[in-house]
Amino acid sequence: MKRRRDLGYVKGLDEYELRLQMIVPNIQRLQAASRQRGIEVIFTRLRGMTKDGRDCSRGHKELGYLFPPNSKETEILEELAPMGDEMVFDKTAGSVFNATNLHYVLQNMDIRNLVLVGVMTAGCVESAARDAKDLGYRVIVVEDCCAAYTQEQHENSIRVMRETYAKIKTTAEVLSSISSPVLKGS
Repeated sequence: MKRRRDLGYVKGLDEYELRLQMIVPNIQRLQAASRQRGIEVIFTRLRGMTKDGRDCSRGHKELGYLFPPNSKETEILEELAPMGDEMVFDKTAGSVFNATNLHYVLQNMDIRNLVLVGVMTAGCVESAARDAKDLGYRVIVVEDCCAAYTQEQHENSIRVMRETYAKIKTTAEVLSSISSPVLKGS
């Protein structure tokens, strides 16, 4: 976010920081419940393989979204960090399905249902939801576990995804499903 401020892109950053403060505890609750039930928790992050970003998508290059290995911006927030041998996929484009082998891995693990959380709702989250749906996954986006630079962007993206690309749920609704005995065998 410092980078966006330095570039003069300040619209919505304060709003975004407030939204992050709200979503992090919700994501923690989902992670804890998933881990307790043995549901796979998988992470993705924007992280190039090269310092100059030559491996990143054209779109990210044009936007200046170049995040070299080991840069602070590519780190998963400490309070949401992977545990044990949870997988982390580094991506070089908006959609994790276009920029990693996630689909292949999910197929190997017979995973067909996805619960998506994270940032940016109107970017990476929506791209992942669209591609996942096209690949045949059942997709849930947890609305109060996602953020965009502005609330308007977030709401517009949720509106686009609702019922077309994903079921839109709240943290409470997903937690209720996770605690259901039927879910484990689904």
